Amino acid sequence: MRPEKRIVNQLPLTRLWNDHGDLTLERGQYVGIEHISSLLRQGSVSFAVANGGERLNWIAVEDAYRFWKKEVKPHLVEPKAVEYGFRLDDFPNEYCFTASEWTENGHTNVILLEMHH
Repeated sequence: MRPEKRIVNQLPLTRLWNDHGDLTLERGQYVGIEHISSLLRQGSVSFAVANGGERLNWIAVEDAYRFWKKEVKPHLVEPKAVEYGFRLDDFPNEYCFTASEWTENGHTNVILLEMHH
């Protein structure tokens, strides 16, 4: 399948891609509000949103902070809750994101947000 037509067909993802093909990033641990806030303060963070049945949605770096504050932060599942379980009705509009850190050569390149609804 052509990369630009690829859709998310199962979560959690085991690899990331863009319109040009697979990326060489490695999935790391689940992360929460404090870790993501720290990464945003340090500089550029790329967000990718995985929602079943849709294309992987890459958020432009210039929109990352706004997207974080308005969309992600109120809906983010903390890592302990990912491990022990969470309920959709604990989040506004009954959807949430689990966030994992994806790295290359030991540096965080992407925060993947997997949507649950």
